[in-house]
Amino acid sequence: MTTVPDAYYRLCAKIDLALRSAADALRTRFLAEHALGWCRRHLPGDDPELAAALVRAGHTAFHGNAVIEQDNEILWHFEPYFEEAVKIRRSVYGATSAPVLDTLDTLSLLLMRKERWQKAAGHLREQISILEGLHGPEHPGVASAEQRLADCLQWSGNHDEAEKHYLTSLAIWRSNPFAHGAHLAWSGWGFLCENRGDLGTARTAFTAAAEILRAHAGVAAPGLGICLPAIGRVASKQGELEEAARLYRQAVAIQRAVLGAADPQVAASWETISHLTAASDLARSLEASREALRADGHWLRAGAAIGPGQGGVYGRLSTLIARSDHHLSLLLTGGPATDVTAEAVAVAAWRRRLPGLLVHFSWLTSPGADADLAEQMRRLSAEQAAYQLNELTPMENTIDSWLRRASFRGPEALGDTLRSASALRPESDPLPSPPPDPSRVAPPDECVVEFIRLPGHSGVRYHAVVFAPGDRAATAVDLGPTEEMDTAALRARIALMGGGGADAFRGALPEDAGEIDAEAPHTLRRLVVDPLMSLIEGCHTVTFVLDGQLLHVPLGALPMGRDSRPLLTEFSVRYANGLDEVVRGRQPYETIAPGPDVVVAAPDFDLGIEPSAPFGRLFDDLLGTWLEGEEVAEKLGGAILLTRDQALKSRVRSVRSPRVLHIASHGYAFSLTEAPPDDPEPWPRFLRLRRHRDPALRSGLALAGVNTWLCGGDPGPEAETGLLTAADIAGLHLVGTDLVVLSACDTGRGDIDRVLGHASLGFAFLQSGVRTVVASLWKVPDSATRKLMARFYDHLLDGRGKMEALRLAQLDMRRAGFPASDWAAFVCYGDAGPLSRTASG
Repeated sequence: MTTVPDAYYRLCAKIDLALRSAADALRTRFLAEHALGWCRRHLPGDDPELAAALVRAGHTAFHGNAVIEQDNEILWHFEPYFEEAVKIRRSVYGATSAPVLDTLDTLSLLLMRKERWQKAAGHLREQISILEGLHGPEHPGVASAEQRLADCLQWSGNHDEAEKHYLTSLAIWRSNPFAHGAHLAWSGWGFLCENRGDLGTARTAFTAAAEILRAHAGVAAPGLGICLPAIGRVASKQGELEEAARLYRQAVAIQRAVLGAADPQVAASWETISHLTAASDLARSLEASREALRADGHWLRAGAAIGPGQGGVYGRLSTLIARSDHHLSLLLTGGPATDVTAEAVAVAAWRRRLPGLLVHFSWLTSPGADADLAEQMRRLSAEQAAYQLNELTPMENTIDSWLRRASFRGPEALGDTLRSASALRPESDPLPSPPPDPSRVAPPDECVVEFIRLPGHSGVRYHAVVFAPGDRAATAVDLGPTEEMDTAALRARIALMGGGGADAFRGALPEDAGEIDAEAPHTLRRLVVDPLMSLIEGCHTVTFVLDGQLLHVPLGALPMGRDSRPLLTEFSVRYANGLDEVVRGRQPYETIAPGPDVVVAAPDFDLGIEPSAPFGRLFDDLLGTWLEGEEVAEKLGGAILLTRDQALKSRVRSVRSPRVLHIASHGYAFSLTEAPPDDPEPWPRFLRLRRHRDPALRSGLALAGVNTWLCGGDPGPEAETGLLTAADIAGLHLVGTDLVVLSACDTGRGDIDRVLGHASLGFAFLQSGVRTVVASLWKVPDSATRKLMARFYDHLLDGRGKMEALRLAQLDMRRAGFPASDWAAFVCYGDAGPLSRTASG
């Protein structure tokens, strides 16, 4: 018999302590694997200590969220450990022994936490059989196991069998009706009845559960924080809104005491109270909504936002945005009230920066951010983007692909560090005190117009909040239904861009949209600009913060009257991500000294392919970009010029904070609403790119070797894939870059996600720390773009602001007789000021 050394038991004690604390999961798993390895080397295969080591390793694997493939099935990594432990304990103690029962109990609980309902149900059935054999069918342990089995069956959709097991559990508890475990059976039965529409029985069940909880812990029993909202939810479905609100207020008091002000359940209860009282008492509804937002702010400031998987983050972010939309709807469409403009300003700004706080981590690119953490985030983002592109290669074994995706943790790898760095950030607060002064948003000669797409009692509508200079108060304007506005925006875009490039967008129009003619831009102007003219008159500059389909229309190109003079003849027009960006652009900009200007132009798309090789090309050479690159580099003076076989992705990724980054090439932006090409066979990678689940991969720039890679070839390690996607941008070193010019097609266009925002190249560059981006909203002609860029840099280097330089260049093109389709696509995002000086001058 092998003697187990004391050092092994000390190691096990260390593992057990780590599992009970918040110790580093990877370190704990390493220790558990080390202990398990010792057992496998020194102990027989049926030794009880080996089973104990397997259970410890299973617990650490559970916290590591890893998966494996076994017998063509995807398993959580902890499952085989526990199953082997069960097998050993069966052989040692017997199939119906307490050690086997305990192991199955732990395994079923962990599977339920991973929502593997069917597998958990199988283990629970075995537990019930063992419990009945050991203690008889009326034992409380059988009742608890029956209730958990019923839960698994309910959540997997097997309601009929779930009902049978809930009733079995309740029948056992009847002999001890106030046993603490009985409240779980009553609650589960209540949810099942509610889902079936049997509200009376559901309310009775939830009330019985509440009575059991009160009997054990009084009127402030922690479980009432879940049970009371369930009763309130059923009461609201029965039309008893005031009673439902009362129950939720009781619940939220318990939730705050037990869980703390930052718990998401607290915010959810307050929001429900707000919805329940919205129709009867606007003031009370607003105050409940404010409490919900304050709870969300506590949650964000506590750093709890970093940690769950990206799917969990997306769901939580969706909840926060819906909550802010509800609050804004109360403020802007709830009828007469006191002046709430300042509050609307704060909540709208918070709503727009949420993706940067939770998903993009764009606060790491702001001045003063932790440099080491920002570098780690850039490196991880680059790895994630490369990983996603590599997945575009078709894989025969889909299980391998699933495993690769499941094993990539993304930003979660920095979880603890990001959590501590994001805690207590002022950007997390949706309702700062004191609230911002809206009159300080607009400079003396500038109006700021923020468009907000909001659900309300009368459907989803567009609203505009106008911030005028001087003493004029900010004003909210209801612009009308989104359906009408979005259709008008799409029609105006098609009319402005003209040509065959607009065909891809015609399919998105309603069937009754009719023919598109020169009147379409006038229609959009009447809907969007005319209601605001009395508020923006007298301003020199108008900054638009856009939303929805308006993001894809250059409002500055809309005709002002019958003579078709564009809006930018009357105003300098720029665009911003949000009011935070507007205010930040007016503040002194302290940053690192910029590097030399970089111009990337005319890449060799066929890098690595013999000229005589017969193959089709997705991206054709652009002569105008070659000439444009040379002209821009010459105008900037001392710029690094990367063309042909030097326009490599690795070279672009190695650039560090240039003052100006100018890229002249092909751009692309694919939408899932667009039809795929008719002949997909030669381009499997391209097809997967078009249909990729991540919108940040569906927009990008073509660099050297892109045709080679897309057709299945290898352009070389420096060329990588030849694609610089929006997902790649987060991995670039661009903090301190003053201007990025994307002289390519569709660089300002991308899918619009209600939660994550605008997935365009232009917005990706802004999130990476670039101060100003010039991007295009549609496919632009080669030669006309070259002329526009030449005029833009002439005005820019003459001391004009970046926005004004673009405006003057576009007016130059218009006076020269070029149609709007040749110049109107380019828009300026971000800071409008002059170009910063080089390090030397």
